[in-house]
Amino acid sequence: MVVVGSFVAGCGNGPSTTGAGNPSGPPAAELSVGTDSGNELRFIPSELVAPPDALVRVTLHNASTQAHNLTFENPIHGGTRTIVEAGASDAVDIVTPGPGTYRFVCTIHVGMSGTLEVR
Repeated sequence: MVVVGSFVAGCGNGPSTTGAGNPSGPPAAELSVGTDSGNELRFIPSELVAPPDALVRVTLHNASTQAHNLTFENPIHGGTRTIVEAGASDAVDIVTPGPGTYRFVCTIHVGMSGTLEVR
């Protein structure tokens, strides 16, 4: 399931920048990703979609009993707090690069990853 919607309100770690520039104003899209509520180390959904060259807010909802985070790999720079406790949420604003598929990971758990498709 891919969630793409309008931004209403909230706070995050502020915009991060990529080589794509630094759009200003409210986020063009708000994406939501959770974690498995059991012992599986996975993001749900593991695939997100966003527009290119846009300010996008990504919110991690940690439904797990373990701490997690969500960090984008190059060329996207940004991530949630290093530790998002079980039952907590945290948001990060990013600027998406051009079209392509980009990876995000939980730096606490090796192998826990997902993708952001920019199109």
